[in-house]
Amino acid sequence: PAGAVGVASGTSGTFTIMPNSGYRISSVSGTCGGTLSEETNTYITKAITGNCTVSASFTKATTYTVSVDAGIGGTISPSGYITATSGTRKTFTITPDPGYRVSSIGGCGIPSGDDTYMTCTTSPITANLMVTATFTKQ
Repeated sequence: PAGAVGVASGTSGTFTIMPNSGYRISSVSGTCGGTLSEETNTYITKAITGNCTVSASFTKATTYTVSVDAGIGGTISPSGYITATSGTRKTFTITPDPGYRVSSIGGCGIPSGDDTYMTCTTSPITANLMVTATFTKQ
């Protein structure tokens, strides 16, 4: 919520902080104390015992390019060149063509699935990145 918010004495307040497109949270501060979950952009105050404030500031987000390349024998989706905002994660689906299996995946986290269909999610992106998949004939 924004503006003045009523919170029962001794309880915590929960605030979802959403930057506009092209921006990211640079800091959250205030007199309530609390912590920010960077994964969910949720700020939870300590137990409130009096009037206090929560304030968020934002900065222009840095963007990076994720180059996606599948070798002969399969596909990665999405593919091509993808723009990613700093700190975000991207998920990819790796699908071999009939008669092929996934041989290796690079630039992505630990894949889930089997050698006939896999997904993987990157770590938080902080630089340009290449995601690759290679396939072998069965």
